[in-house]
Amino acid sequence: MKSTNAPLTYHELTPRWLTKLLRDQKLIDGLTSVREILSQEIGEMKGVNSEVALLNIGYEDGEGPTQIIAKSTPAMPLPVATFQRWYEREINFYNEFSHSIDSKSEMGIPKCLYNNFKHLPEGDGHLILLEAQSADNQGNQLDGYQAGEAAVIVRALASFHSIFWGSELLHGLDWLPQTTVGLHNAQPVQNAFSQAWEMLQRKSDIPIHLTPLIDRAVETYPDLLKRICSDHSTLIHGDFRPDNLFLDRFTSEVTAIDWQFVSIASGVYDLAYFLTLSLSPNEYKANHQSLIDTYRVSLEKHGIPVMSAHEMADLYVTSVFLSFAVFAIGSAGGPTGRMSAVHGQALEQLMNAMVDSPVVPSCF
Repeated sequence: MKSTNAPLTYHELTPRWLTKLLRDQKLIDGLTSVREILSQEIGEMKGVNSEVALLNIGYEDGEGPTQIIAKSTPAMPLPVATFQRWYEREINFYNEFSHSIDSKSEMGIPKCLYNNFKHLPEGDGHLILLEAQSADNQGNQLDGYQAGEAAVIVRALASFHSIFWGSELLHGLDWLPQTTVGLHNAQPVQNAFSQAWEMLQRKSDIPIHLTPLIDRAVETYPDLLKRICSDHSTLIHGDFRPDNLFLDRFTSEVTAIDWQFVSIASGVYDLAYFLTLSLSPNEYKANHQSLIDTYRVSLEKHGIPVMSAHEMADLYVTSVFLSFAVFAIGSAGGPTGRMSAVHGQALEQLMNAMVDSPVVPSCF
């Protein structure tokens, strides 16, 4: 929803403006007014691509939502965010897809109360206001999930993927790329992967038998991207990991946030990304195959023809190598604090998954 004098950062929000927004959304009645908006940045869980704040709302003469999440472009926007259209993608996702997903899928989407987007000389500006989720239910990348919790999330993921499985409608949207980086960007991203891999080898201990495989992944990177744009393409989240998930352990309700990487690709990409980044090495080794089977069975329950085990295995291992490229490139960017630990752990988990895989990508 937009209005005249539409704000582009949460710092521009006023009680009068928010009162009108909440009345238009029928979240407060006509006698209730916003008295104050107290903002606080969300700390270590917020990531680096957006400025994220929790807005605490006070009211006069009534009640309403006491908390709202605000996401906006950081003061020093990342050039890659504009290049990859991350902010534009997330806003368009909420405008065009969130309602159908929330009504048809077992995976929940936060209600978007307002969004605004504008191309600016210094980079894309945006603001999104979302209903707040319970912080107690948010996943933590560094802690991960137990296998039983992962199974609940995998079933919700399959339900989400089934809605747009094989849909030609997705390809008519110019803002929605094939794969999270875009097939049209394969060459520059391949170059970034190559440079990141060279840096990683200099500063990390890489299992010697993985080096030629990752070398091959760099060489065949555009082909790996094309491989996950198969007949089994659907709408994917693109960054489906614990930090971006809320799991209510009493109701088993799953809610996904942070849709900046939304794109078209094989649903198996989200699956591989999630399992490798969510399970401890022992949990992964013991349970990842049964969780892959859970995904296949769940798709079938939603009317999606089951792909062969061979094709599933090839898409899965291809996605593992592509996910490694994501975190290698991210690590080369020099993340700090918690995000440095997240990238380091992710790279270890992905290399462990490569070791555990009985196959290599068919593109190799």
